[in-house]
Amino acid sequence: MATIEHIVQTVPEHEVPEGLHQRIMRSVALLRLQRHFFMLFVLFVVSFVVSAGNVWVKFIDIEGLSLLKLMVQSFDMSVEETREFFYIFITFFPVWSIAIFAVHILLVGYMTYLFFVLRKITAKGRVAF
Repeated sequence: MATIEHIVQTVPEHEVPEGLHQRIMRSVALLRLQRHFFMLFVLFVVSFVVSAGNVWVKFIDIEGLSLLKLMVQSFDMSVEETREFFYIFITFFPVWSIAIFAVHILLVGYMTYLFFVLRKITAKGRVAF
């Protein structure tokens, strides 16, 4: 079994591949960032759940299911009916809450994609940049 002194003495004899140090440091930086990405992902998921609950409570408060069912059943394909349908939808439904919920869906999806890409990069020991 080789001692550490022997290994340290023989290191200069071996040729170190060019760019090895940069690749190692990038991998270390990615491993440090992985924890922060995970925490950011958890915060986005919590925000997503709160936003979904907010939309659901507002939807239930206005009796949205029965209103939506009534709107769809009485819908006629005319310009006036279409305009009235969208006016009622924007007036009675929590449009801003639904928009914020949609943004949360996009953010959580993108953070999930970034998290898995980061895991794949660090698992293979290679760096994409």
